[in-house]
Amino acid sequence: MNIKNILLTIFTLFTIVSCYSQPSKIVTDIEGDNIKGVVFNKDYKFSINVKNEYFTPTIKQILHAESLLKESLKNEPNSTKTLKAFKKSKRQYVGYIENDNHYIQISLLNISLSNQFGAFKDWENEIIYGSGEFYEKNFRFYTIEISN
Repeated sequence: MNIKNILLTIFTLFTIVSCYSQPSKIVTDIEGDNIKGVVFNKDYKFSINVKNEYFTPTIKQILHAESLLKESLKNEPNSTKTLKAFKKSKRQYVGYIENDNHYIQISLLNISLSNQFGAFKDWENEIIYGSGEFYEKNFRFYTIEISN
């Protein structure tokens, strides 16, 4: 293993944020798209707290963010491939406030492929982040502003 691979492995291990909390609720079948996700409440204990203030997104806010996400993905390069690849992905929702604007971070996790590697096993309890080839193929996150 060369030094580049070793450093990448170490970096990946340190960038995976493993936090534990009880999610506020499980969301299923949003708008008939068979979306399943976890909404993390505002009291979730982040190991790296980068935002000043968090909030627990409501179902209405999540539906709004999902519709905005779907529209923004249509304008992304390779949008058809992205939409297809992540249509059945599991979601994680985190709400935060920055400069009086409300945002929802939506993480898309390709659980089916990752299960064979044991990745994302605690996706319902931990915020998932990571880097490297595996995460490039099986993980996306988008920040959606919902306060217009």
